[in-house]
Amino acid sequence: MVLNVPFLDPMTAMLNPETPLTKVEYLEWGNPAESEKMYDYMASYAPYDTIPEYDNDTSRKDRNVRQIPNGPSDGSDAEGSPSTTYLPPPITARRPALMISCGERDQRVDYTQSAKFVARLRSRLEPWYGAEGKEACVLMVDENRGHFGNGSQDDRVKNWAREVVFLLGNVQQMDVGGPNMSMGHNNNETAYRQK
Repeated sequence: MVLNVPFLDPMTAMLNPETPLTKVEYLEWGNPAESEKMYDYMASYAPYDTIPEYDNDTSRKDRNVRQIPNGPSDGSDAEGSPSTTYLPPPITARRPALMISCGERDQRVDYTQSAKFVARLRSRLEPWYGAEGKEACVLMVDENRGHFGNGSQDDRVKNWAREVVFLLGNVQQMDVGGPNMSMGHNNNETAYRQK
């Protein structure tokens, strides 16, 4: 999965009225500083705030369950009771490989959002995205990039090439070009072969 200049931490951005575009964006996103309900709603979908902590303690009978306050516990709509939510599946489950690119000169989405997101992802889902993890998690920070990319055609082509190489290097198995061609993934090698 390739994410270009993603808005990964809307909560932090929308809580700081000095951040460029924040006041203008209140109509679209809401103002979490004015309402606890809006704050909770934004926290429920914000990518940075919803990265779960992986619980690999297999000795617990309830290892896949944790309680969240202010939600239904039994599937009902009763407010105020804890709700049951599930932690990430066992390490055998797949997670997408990620390539996140951002620019230091972006005035719409600060590049620190991507850096914070990748750091939290690597620490909380370490079996997948940590140093010894199964999936790639690449952060590309371009010091000359704004929100809409670099100025030169050569730079844009280089960025597209990096994305294609990343995607091809992380594809598992898919048919390409109809029934006579396929692209496979084996030990981090991508091979094209004629059937």
